[in-house]
Formats: sequence, structure tokens, C-alpha cells
Amino acid sequence: MKKFIIIYTIISVILLVFVTAFSAYNQYLARMIDVFNMITEEAVETRDLDTFIAYQSKAYELVQSEISGDYEFFVYRSLGEDSEGDFEQLSIYVMPLNDVTYATDVDDDQDQSDIVFKNDQGSIIYQLSDDENYEGEAISYGIEQIGFYYAAIRLDAFMHINVEVYDYDHQDIYQTAYDYNSIFNIQDEGVSPGMTEEELNGYIDFNTYVRPEILNTVMIFIVVDIIVGSALYFYRKKSKKL
Repeated sequence: MKKFIIIYTIISVILLVFVTAFSAYNQYLARMIDVFNMITEEAVETRDLDTFIAYQSKAYELVQSEISGDYEFFVYRSLGEDSEGDFEQLSIYVMPLNDVTYATDVDDDQDQSDIVFKNDQGSIIYQLSDDENYEGEAISYGIEQIGFYYAAIRLDAFMHINVEVYDYDHQDIYQTAYDYNSIFNIQDEGVSPGMTEEELNGYIDFNTYVRPEILNTVMIFIVVDIIVGSALYFYRKKSKKL
């Protein structure tokens, strides 16, 4: 029986480590989703996207914000980072001010919303509706999901950029232009830093939201493990007597 106890204990410890790591990963991921939703809701309520942009960039600059018709439009220039290094991008956000028509189903094939970026020759640089990542998806469904929809392009070469925005019925609701003629400089006036690790950790609040969930999962595992182990122990003990 001592051999059984030793083997069961070793297996239990291994499983405990796995359960703890798995729980930590899932609870942290769930909290990150909650933080994203919280920041998004705050952006819609305050009509201020700065924190939303800071959350996903190294630095950013609000180029312009403008109310036109039933919408408010925000244009941002930001500095991002991926596996290949830093990159600049220009993004435009479309946020309704009043009740407007938009897709309430991601598969709404009647939705003709779009955001189009063109160069000064009129050639399309990027068109949101043609992006394969959103193929078959209603663009204005973003309003249903998070309160706005948006599009972004990478700034790889100096150019003049025209932006056109269309609503659910494909009505031209906004046009603007941007001259990309200088490299993004974090020291420039009007440029704000992205969210720091300390600020992000403040939103996550690990000790309040993540740790208790991990401990709860671990405690459940330990209780179940003890019950199962005890049952197996007494079953084997009884079997040997028979």
C-alpha cells in the first residue's frame, strides 16, 4: 500500500501543477477579456478613445475628432509592435451619436458599411469590406458588439491619404484626408505614450480578480483528489482482505 500512496502522491502533485498552470492561464485570459470590455465600454460612455488606443499601442496621437450627422469620427496615428518590430498605422473610428441603422447580426448580408483608404490618385490602398479577415461579416456589427467600428492601415511610405466612410445603407457619411509626411516621434507635441505595464496591471488587479479564482480551482482539485485517493486506497485495502 505504501507503493500505491507514493505513486498516487506523485501523480497528484503533477496534476496539481498542471491544474494550477492551466487555471492561471485561463483566468488571466478571461480577465484580459474583461479589461478589454471595460476599456471599450468606458470609451463609448465618455466618447474618449485615448485609453482604448493606449491599451494596444506603444504611443499614439489623436489627429482629429469630428462630429458629422449622427456620428462622431476619430482619426488616430499610432505606433504598434509585432514580431518584425515597430510599425506606424493610421486608424479611423466610427461611433454613432444617435439611433442609427446597423447590423445586429454578424451575418447580416444587407450591411453595406465600409471604410476605404485611397491615395491621392484615387487608387484604393485598403478597403475594410475586402479584408479577408472580415469576409462575410457585417462591418457595422461592431456597433452592436463594442459601440463602434473602425479600420486601420499601416503607414509604410509617405503619401497623401483620403478616407471615405459609408453607413449601413452605403451612404457616404464622412470624408477626411491625412498627409503622412514624417516619421512618428514619441517626443513630438501631442503624442502620448501607450499603456504602461503598471497601468495594465492596475486594470487586471491580479490579487482581486485572478488569484481567488485560481485558488478556488486548486482547492476543488485538492478536495476531489483526496476523495478519489481515499476511495481507491480503501477499495484496494478491502480487495486485498478478500
